[in-house]
Amino acid sequence: MKISFYDKLNNHNIQLANMLYRGIENPSVSQLVLLPFSLNGSNSLKYALAKDDEGNLKGYCIIIESQSNLFPFIKTAKIQFGPICEKSEIEIILLSKIYSYYKDLKFAKIEIQLRHVAGQESENIFNSLSRTFSFYHKYNKNNRCTIHIQLSRTLEEIQGDFSSVLSKNIRSAINKNVKVQLSLSNEEFKEFALLYTKMGNKRGAIHYTETYLFDLCRFLITSKNGFLLCSFVDKKMIGGGLFVDQGEKTEYLIGATDPDYKKIPSSHLVLYEAIKFAKKEGKKIFDLGGIGYYAETNDQIHNINQFKETFSKNHVFYAKLMYVDMRPFYLYTLKILSFLKNRWS
Repeated sequence: MKISFYDKLNNHNIQLANMLYRGIENPSVSQLVLLPFSLNGSNSLKYALAKDDEGNLKGYCIIIESQSNLFPFIKTAKIQFGPICEKSEIEIILLSKIYSYYKDLKFAKIEIQLRHVAGQESENIFNSLSRTFSFYHKYNKNNRCTIHIQLSRTLEEIQGDFSSVLSKNIRSAINKNVKVQLSLSNEEFKEFALLYTKMGNKRGAIHYTETYLFDLCRFLITSKNGFLLCSFVDKKMIGGGLFVDQGEKTEYLIGATDPDYKKIPSSHLVLYEAIKFAKKEGKKIFDLGGIGYYAETNDQIHNINQFKETFSKNHVFYAKLMYVDMRPFYLYTLKILSFLKNRWS
């Protein structure tokens, strides 16, 4: 197996990576080549490709490299829900090589989030990797938890998990003439991005710029990797949700609602229609996009948790985040200096 690293992929390798991505049951959009990434000046992407002797792509990984603004020589790397490989054996080979690559480059740390849910497969990968390099886990909010709805069931069975409040809100939205439809135009992508910003300003939390969200919507829809469902009242957009297709799974990625119409439960109807759409498309799982399992009751994330749990309480944990410290002294120094900087400021 030959492992190669690239700052940028050529068209041939992009095609190979996309073919492999589409052949995996549960890939993550975080590992989708050509996806618009929200990067700043201190971040960059690296691509690791694993090919056999005949040049066939057997696995790849998108890695986010970062450097400290305080001390640029302190560099870290992060893998989000990767690698994408045909077999777990190839994942082990690829991750071992990635470790060696960054150790030689004197990176301080790697964080690795596998794409697998917690279970025997991820434990086998952990056990094999522990023979090659040291890592540890933390039991905190960074360990991902989500909610899965099994779409192989009938719609009546799925609705049986809905809380009474959710069912009432869906009926209320329908009675208030909320219409939900696929959004396919640049104008609607822009309107959805503006709505997200309006909501974020009201809540005091914005994670994406309007430009980035517009680009993300356009990429996912035009590349047929996702869909945008928006809600309307009298032809005015009052909410919506961006959903991504990941193999046999559809995942809720980003939602927005107009704070001026908060009394209309349009987001409930959008998600309900998304579940029906994903089921019609033959998907096996609808992923509600993660919950903050360890969120405090006074946290906005706690309110989002409660909203998502009205659809189902089928919590699914992913493999625990792996922390690989390769330069502990660098990390300790950065921690101390960051503390002092925050205190002085």
